[in-house]
Amino acid sequence: MLAAGRAEEALQVVEIALSRETRDSAWCDPPELDDAHFACLEALGREEGLRRSLWARFERCLCRGALRRLLKRLPDFDDVETEDRAREVVLLFSPIEAGLAFCFARPDLTLAAQLVLSRTEEIDGDAYEILTPAAEALSSAQPLAAVLIWRSMIEFALERARSSRYGHAARHLASCADADAAIGNYQGRPEHDAFIQGLRKAHQRKAAFWARVREASDGV
Repeated sequence: MLAAGRAEEALQVVEIALSRETRDSAWCDPPELDDAHFACLEALGREEGLRRSLWARFERCLCRGALRRLLKRLPDFDDVETEDRAREVVLLFSPIEAGLAFCFARPDLTLAAQLVLSRTEEIDGDAYEILTPAAEALSSAQPLAAVLIWRSMIEFALERARSSRYGHAARHLASCADADAAIGNYQGRPEHDAFIQGLRKAHQRKAAFWARVREASDGV
């Protein structure tokens, strides 16, 4: 329809589809229908509607493409204000792992660290595909945030008795030890020695894990 110059009809079709669509997972939201919507609005010259729709897609699923496209269409200073609003959306977005994925795709390590420090308890230690590279990326500039991510994966492995992950958890604990010297303030969280003591108290019978910890500390 767009190719035939029938943008108004195309928009009506898309809007009907949008009104009926169910979105089971905002994080995995398919972009095709929204892209068609954007194309219709752009063809009709409806700039304000296009900007609103681009922002709505970003707000719903942290779509980097929609945000980037929106920022390019904004005048000076408006784009700065919109970027500030976008950061606030990321800091509140659930699940937190989606927010972290957005931060590292940009990349924005400062925002990622702020997200980790403000919502540590929400981190899913099972999401190692995102958390492992996130901790590595943060380890130099934001060591406390990196440690909190490593700790979440360690605690998940031990609390769920995931023995297949004990080797990874032991290496994460060694990374926490390496980062400890660079952290002057744990901001009310247990320091490294206290964290280890807590692990030993809660999981002293997990001999396989502690054996891996000894191997990691010996460089095996």
